[in-house]
Amino acid sequence: MRNREHRPFATGDAGGTKPVLVITGTIAEAKLAAGPGVVTLAGGGDGARLAAAIAGAAPTCCGIISFGTGGGLSPELALGAVVIGARVIGADTDCDPRWSQALAAALPGARRGAIFADGRLLARHADKAAAAATGAVLADMESHLAAAAAAQYRLPLAVLRCVSDPLAAQLPDAVGVAMRPDGGLAISAILASLLRRPGQIPALCAAGLGFARSFAALRRAAAAAGPRLGFDRSALA
Repeated sequence: MRNREHRPFATGDAGGTKPVLVITGTIAEAKLAAGPGVVTLAGGGDGARLAAAIAGAAPTCCGIISFGTGGGLSPELALGAVVIGARVIGADTDCDPRWSQALAAALPGARRGAIFADGRLLARHADKAAAAATGAVLADMESHLAAAAAAQYRLPLAVLRCVSDPLAAQLPDAVGVAMRPDGGLAISAILASLLRRPGQIPALCAAGLGFARSFAALRRAAAAAGPRLGFDRSALA
């Protein structure tokens, strides 16, 4: 158990064919995406370890998708809104148009746009505003790693995310320490943060409710996208 907490959480079932590699932040997101023909990696907040795990898995995969929740960077995106990536800013990589179109066809209410990712959690208004100025509509902590690997190994890339905190929302400090390196929930770190600053408890409760609503939307989006998160609906399969 001790070693597992220092590695990205992974699941895999290739099903006799090259799998799709699904990159997430949390174990819960990874479990949501798991299934036949899928390998998942949940990196938590440890980008270096996630990058190493991706490098080990990507060469045997047929495509890479960044999947999970993220912070909204457009005032038009409400809590739970579904976003399909068009390109990843920070890795300067375009998403595969065939895979993205398959996702858009399965999720007609989704917003398509650029994704901002550089490994940081954008918790403050100023950080979100700076990221929004790049033209991105959503930010997450893993898409740049997925995009870099897709470019390196010449694999199709997709991004499917749901808004967990809208542009106007500011996250409390406890959220920044809430993930273990393997993508699990860091209960002790959260409690320590609350003991230091108990005034953030209402904001943390609000953020938790927001994440729950976003995760429910993500579950629906994954079901609608179909097998291997839309890959099998595209011309790539």
